[in-house]
Amino acid sequence: MLTIRDVIFLLLDKRTIKEAYFRRYPIPMEGKNPQANEAIGKEKRRVSREFYRFLETLQKTKIQHDPDQEGILFLYKSELGGTHCDRSVAMVYSSDLLKEEDVSKVPIYGIHLMEWGKALCLMIPDYRLPHDYLLDLAVDFLHDISMFGSENEGKAEAIQSLHEAVEQPHKNPVDCKQEEEAFEELRARLVIPREEKYPEEDALKAVISRGKAEYTDYCRIEEMKNIKKILLENKADIENQMLREEIFRKLAKIPNMYYEFFRDVMEYTLRVPEGTKRIAEYLNIVADPTVKDVIEFVRELPDFREGTVTITVYSSDGSVKESYTREKYREIPKEVLEEVRKSKEYPIVYDEDCPKAAEGRNNRWEKAIEFNTGKKQLFGKLLHLPGSYSSFVIGVMQYVLAKRADSTRVFNVLKYLEVNKDADSSEVLRFVITQPDFMDQSQPDDDKRKRSTR
Repeated sequence: MLTIRDVIFLLLDKRTIKEAYFRRYPIPMEGKNPQANEAIGKEKRRVSREFYRFLETLQKTKIQHDPDQEGILFLYKSELGGTHCDRSVAMVYSSDLLKEEDVSKVPIYGIHLMEWGKALCLMIPDYRLPHDYLLDLAVDFLHDISMFGSENEGKAEAIQSLHEAVEQPHKNPVDCKQEEEAFEELRARLVIPREEKYPEEDALKAVISRGKAEYTDYCRIEEMKNIKKILLENKADIENQMLREEIFRKLAKIPNMYYEFFRDVMEYTLRVPEGTKRIAEYLNIVADPTVKDVIEFVRELPDFREGTVTITVYSSDGSVKESYTREKYREIPKEVLEEVRKSKEYPIVYDEDCPKAAEGRNNRWEKAIEFNTGKKQLFGKLLHLPGSYSSFVIGVMQYVLAKRADSTRVFNVLKYLEVNKDADSSEVLRFVITQPDFMDQSQPDDDKRKRSTR
């Protein structure tokens, strides 16, 4: 599922959102002189700038994802808002939907008082992805979370007022009869005529009110049934995805984790659900595992298919000294390590990491050093970005690895992260997919495996 943050800042255009927002919630012009076009235009431009600032503030908000409590945001038809066939936005927790047989008993929540970081992580049902639906959902979401100002500045005061209102009846109970008598006295003193009512008017109004409430409840329950159906159909996939993200978080904490092994483990969890459970259980049991510990465990899984890797050792002049193969993730032979220590240069290159380095020219393997150094730095940063997840890390790494001949892509992303120190995964993803060469990729991983795995 997509998050509402992905919808607003990746799928939709800010200008389109702004125009849809002010069509649904027009800028109030009460008290403005209709003839003063210049003043009205100025006010509209001011509000428009404020709206863009609000979106910018929201985009910079640190997300607060809670994997144990996945909220789902949805729209449902409502007749309670005063507008015919209006829509209301609500949030429901997936865990509540799955454990409750009767959907009508599942509680729904508003998002007005949610922390923005948590609200941005709310999920959108997969079957609700048409553009118009997403645009309506984004508009109502932005309207609800900005109830207390574009900087959320009025939230604390509103919560305090809410607490006081809840406590008020207990401290000073209201006597309804006394209130009604006081109102009648005021009416008599000001000579306010009573509103004429027809004999059946109140009863018919009550029927209309009940009908609107029943219609709204029906639409909300039907929408929740659809969401639950999707959750049940994808329950196994969802559970496996949760395990995969748990594995991702554990691997990200291991010092000196490197991309190729990380990628192979995460791709293995996609192929083999049972293996995913075994890896998750292992990482939960073992305290502070090292990369070597995980490699030794994963290699013993019957269907991991580790294959072989070609290793090339170079002389100091850049010529090939030795080339041989070994099983993936086995320890490098001691004689090779000794050669590395003696040369104090970079005599060993994995063909799967830099296949063109074997041409033997100094500038080739100097570039390989630069490329692999940048790749390692970037991988470490991606693992620990706010909101990072496994497919995001692999996707960005595949983009930068598609052109191994130069380090431009690697260092472009590294430079972006250096300049934008508070960037999260969504912002990095937006940067990557807007690069001019984003579509120019040659699927390096598949080609690499054909050369190095057999």
